[in-house]
Amino acid sequence: ENPGINRLSHMLWTGAPTVEGADARNAVFYGDKAIDRSPCGTGTSARMAQLHAKGKLKAGDSFVHESIIGSLFKGKV
Repeated sequence: ENPGINRLSHMLWTGAPTVEGADARNAVFYGDKAIDRSPCGTGTSARMAQLHAKGKLKAGDSFVHESIIGSLFKGKV
């Protein structure tokens, strides 16, 4: 463990999409009681980097993130 890491400021929850054309669904929780309902670029970029590192996305692939309100954000590696 790293004692310098002692709190969490943002957390990205992911799940199966419910909208056609989306690859995954997400919500970002931050602060004491806040939730970002949009499929934000920072969260989408982080998720894409994770999937790329696991070999699930390659250069040129697109990834569509769905928000909890059904809006979509498209990224490309």
